[in-house]
Amino acid sequence: MQQVFWNLYARWYDKLSILEPYKDLQDRVMEALGNLHTNTSILDAASGTGSLFMRLVRTFPHADVVGIERSPAMMRQARRKLSRHRKKTGGGSRGKLIERDLNEPL
Repeated sequence: MQQVFWNLYARWYDKLSILEPYKDLQDRVMEALGNLHTNTSILDAASGTGSLFMRLVRTFPHADVVGIERSPAMMRQARRKLSRHRKKTGGGSRGKLIERDLNEPL
């Protein structure tokens, strides 16, 4: 049942992410990370459609950014964003997306 919810929610997730609570949360995450060293690893657990993941990839191009998401629909959107970024800029080569349920052992 949860899988169905998240797959349906994927249709609206990006539209909702422009609302202040979503933007504020992402801004606080970015501020908390500050200036990271080269060759740092960042985990974006429950990446959703990849909004924060892509912000991390663009802001920290020398970091290994890994996004994990359980919803196939959300993961498809995140992968499309990463693919467009790679085609447009040539960047994002260190970004990696994994479809996985974090409630299960890794």
